[in-house]
Amino acid sequence: MEVHVLSLFLVLQGSNGTGSPASATTAWLAFLSTLIWQAVIVYILLAYGTILRELLQRISKLKVIGVESEFQPQSADAKVLAAHTAVQIKSIGEDGFLTADGVKQLISSSGLLQSDEEVRKALLLFRTARQRTWLVSTDKSLFCVLDDSRTRKKGTLIQWRESISAIRHISANEDEGSPVVNIGNREGWLYSNTLHPDPDALVADLRAMIEN
Repeated sequence: MEVHVLSLFLVLQGSNGTGSPASATTAWLAFLSTLIWQAVIVYILLAYGTILRELLQRISKLKVIGVESEFQPQSADAKVLAAHTAVQIKSIGEDGFLTADGVKQLISSSGLLQSDEEVRKALLLFRTARQRTWLVSTDKSLFCVLDDSRTRKKGTLIQWRESISAIRHISANEDEGSPVVNIGNREGWLYSNTLHPDPDALVADLRAMIEN
């Protein structure tokens, strides 16, 4: 605004010396036009700010070739794997991510299982061009595996482990437009609608994973 006022002052000052009244009128019109557009923009931001934010959120979640563009943050409880574990991971798919067998192998070789604990099922929960989230069950625990470039580099593929006996509640719902699952104390984990279009069916699949 200060720049426009200064420009107007200079134009008018020039018109008083060598210019014409027409020049002064043109400057005034240009100045008023700028003010009007600024007022319109401010009004739109104030009146439709919430709608615009929701629109931007939806745009950020657009699917590209059927794949979600959202990003799953890491858990604060991510497990750092031993150096030898990464060497044992050989089941990588053509897309560069772990396969179901690879995820099971990861859990089996993690050193986190009890001597009599066996890996049972693996469920692909979330899939984007940059990430995969898997849930892997044993007869005693449920593991969450987040497969992306960061977790592979840091050795934190295993995000958390929950005792099956401690899981009392499983639900699937939307949180600010994003589909999420809540498993016991682990809440707000993204899942893909393209993989699990029916939330009730997803919950049933999750319950089946932890049934002994």
